[in-house]
Amino acid sequence: MKRMKVVGVVLTALLFTIVAIGSAEARRGYDRQGWRGEGGPCMKWGHMHGLHRLNLTDQQKQEVAAVLKEHRNEIVQSSTAVMEARKDLRAAVMAEDFSETAVRDAAGVLAAHHEERAVLSAKIFSELSGVLTSEQKEQMLQARERRGMKMKGRYSPEARASSLDRWIEEHIQ
Repeated sequence: MKRMKVVGVVLTALLFTIVAIGSAEARRGYDRQGWRGEGGPCMKWGHMHGLHRLNLTDQQKQEVAAVLKEHRNEIVQSSTAVMEARKDLRAAVMAEDFSETAVRDAAGVLAAHHEERAVLSAKIFSELSGVLTSEQKEQMLQARERRGMKMKGRYSPEARASSLDRWIEEHIQ
């Protein structure tokens, strides 16, 4: 009986984690202008988030567009690879028959895709840095910091543990 409770708690914690990740991903593509917003569909990717808020000149917009066009296929491939790897990891985690190896393998594939995406993001940001003024770069960094602070409060380990503790207390016998 005790083993069943432990399994139930572990599955509940896992479910909370999956729901939190899914919720974060669902909100990620939405802003005040809607799903695509003023910035367009790829403005939600990496460092490009919020470029439309920087009051770019027409010349800067053309230069940014040229950089994004150059990397468009890589961006799409990277996003697709991450999305597929997340799907595979969720399937491994939720599989009827637990396989630690399958979960670790799927998590490793996702980590590798995240690594490639980070490198691509840094490469693109480096190219965009030459287009932006120092004030615009500072605005981007401040916006990233604000987003990070929001996420820290909302998705901190303490907030997740508190939510988990409440659920356990409500349902434990």
